[in-house]
Amino acid sequence: MLGLAQIKPGQKILDTWTGIGETAIMTSWVVGDKRHVVATDISPQMLTIGSKARSQSLQNIEFREGEI
Repeated sequence: MLGLAQIKPGQKILDTWTGIGETAIMTSWVVGDKRHVVATDISPQMLTIGSKARSQSLQNIEFREGEI
């Protein structure tokens, strides 16, 4: 999926309906430390799972509850 989206280092990314954040987490590695990924979902339970991965050293990703 990342290949289809043509995500490159240095881009800012908004991942809507992220679920547990798998795509957002992979994307955060691609865009690099100088850019930011925002991942949104309406389910706080799903976001909790994703945010645990963020605490494992990923500082360029943010999980937010809500609809876009």
